[in-house]
Amino acid sequence: MKLSKDERQALVTLRIENAKETLRDAQIIADSKLWKASANRLYYACFYAANALMVHFGFEAKSHSGIIRLLGLHFITTNLIASELGDMYYKCMLCDKKATTMIGLW
Repeated sequence: MKLSKDERQALVTLRIENAKETLRDAQIIADSKLWKASANRLYYACFYAANALMVHFGFEAKSHSGIIRLLGLHFITTNLIASELGDMYYKCMLCDKKATTMIGLW
């Protein structure tokens, strides 16, 4: 989808705000020791931030794993983002996926 410069900036701003709010939610939930819910919110905070980065630079991902792939390809392998941050994001995704799967088993 083609966005104008103003539309792109508005979407980036929205995604960053979503990331900040969701990170605050993750902290509040973690303070209540609700680990699965906190892991979900932490993953989505990372997702929104990574999504903002993709929009800012004009990359388009079709899936959550696509954002991780683009993050690795364009930002981590080029040392624009520390590999530790990419690892953290990937681990958050795995943790959220595991928690979601476990919830479905009950």
